[in-house]
Amino acid sequence: MIQIKIQPLIGVVIDDTVTVDFGMSKEELISLLGTPSSQFENECYYENLELRFELDSDNRIEFIESYKGPNLEFTEIDLYEINPFRTESDELVNILDANNIGETDDSEAPYGYYFLESSIGVYRESTEEEALEVIEEMKENGHL
Repeated sequence: MIQIKIQPLIGVVIDDTVTVDFGMSKEELISLLGTPSSQFENECYYENLELRFELDSDNRIEFIESYKGPNLEFTEIDLYEINPFRTESDELVNILDANNIGETDDSEAPYGYYFLESSIGVYRESTEEEALEVIEEMKENGHL
């Protein structure tokens, strides 16, 4: 597994050897990681890293996303010494909030939280409770 360490407000470190920083140019990104698996006007996708790099109007990195999480095949994510995709949701929000040291936008809770000072956002389509309800309904209807 490829290890990806998220460094809030700085960038990411890949396998302790390659550092990709916010503000880096598209050309610098490509010189470090090679040609993207796919690219669009302002996005570079690296399928093998399961990362998406979004570029600003000057073609500089302004956003990095682990776009397949939590269904990662090739990578292991580290953020504040935890894997955010293997951490219980309430615990994750508490860890992110403690490291944010500032304002948190929880206007989309319990689905989305945005930690403004550390520039980290987390989003999920459903809660654990909703998933359990669906499972129970499926059992009741004989689908499980």
